[in-house]
Amino acid sequence: MITQKKIAEHLKMSRSTVANILGGEKTSKYSNDTRRLVLKAVEDFGYRANRISRSVRTGRSNLIGVVHFNQAYEVARNMVGDISQAIDKKGYGILTEDLTWQGKSPMRAVEQLVEARVEGVVIVTTTTAFDSKPASLLTRAGIPAITLFGNEQLGFPSIYEDHRSAMRMMTEYVISCGHRHITLLISNYDFRPNLRNMEGFKDALSAAGGRLSRSQFKSSDRKTQAGKQKPVGYITRVEQGIDMQDIGQSPRTYMRELIKSNTLPDAIICASDQWALAVIGVALSAGLRVPEDLAVTGIDNETFASYPPYELTTMQKPIAEGCAKAADMIVEMIERKTSPKKDVMLPCKLVIRRSCGSPAIPRN
Repeated sequence: MITQKKIAEHLKMSRSTVANILGGEKTSKYSNDTRRLVLKAVEDFGYRANRISRSVRTGRSNLIGVVHFNQAYEVARNMVGDISQAIDKKGYGILTEDLTWQGKSPMRAVEQLVEARVEGVVIVTTTTAFDSKPASLLTRAGIPAITLFGNEQLGFPSIYEDHRSAMRMMTEYVISCGHRHITLLISNYDFRPNLRNMEGFKDALSAAGGRLSRSQFKSSDRKTQAGKQKPVGYITRVEQGIDMQDIGQSPRTYMRELIKSNTLPDAIICASDQWALAVIGVALSAGLRVPEDLAVTGIDNETFASYPPYELTTMQKPIAEGCAKAADMIVEMIERKTSPKKDVMLPCKLVIRRSCGSPAIPRN
């Protein structure tokens, strides 16, 4: 192992000289030649500072914690990967806490981060799994934190996608494809994505002269004067247990009930690509065609969304932009001890494929 002592012996200098130059302390008393010699030796030997000794010396861990949940979602894995890389580029180490590991509670995850003396925390896509209690522990410990595409109701600065505009864009496109009986399928959580998705859905219906229905659609309602009558929307909110490992269980159950009761809409706009996958799977198993018998859309643009038989119309979240911004924000909060004056909202991108019966993409 290459140590500061070995570098000092190689350069025939005192260890304190090497330590001071590498630590940025009292460097003005050393000549430029001496500093260059030390830095070149560090590069040549591939020296890396011991984190524990540096923490003891400087009182800083140089660590940023990342709390995340449910990496069964590809988009969640991408967020954790991108934010970790963005933090690394800032010169900080990363300590991750996955709330699904060994049934860890958010409180225990935060306790471990506090014990590790992290200097900041990024809370990623945890929705309601991370509530006010662990958030208050971070606040009491004086550790700055932000939320990234997650629960923005914690009192921390937040970076999130513009769900309202995205859902309005999606719904308007589904209407433009000729669908008039449209169901929005989301979970029963009252956090920003769901609330803004409902607002965007209503915005699009209103702009098209449509309305919300209080009941499921009957089979006799479907395709009546398709493309001419005003659109009718219906919002379904289903249970999604926070510890549920099978992401598609709730939408699959819902879809089977729809088919059994003969109450299919023209189109189902799903809260995620994973939910859309579950809906399409049940539809195909029941002998339905997508999009001829049922149009389906998702959100996230996961890799499988481009594959047959899904070819899913979906929304691309601004993951790379959000993670880069999150790294900038948390490092600024750590180093300048200031908090951003406002949250950051980023736009999404509509990705059009065949699952919604797009007139622009003919089916072979």
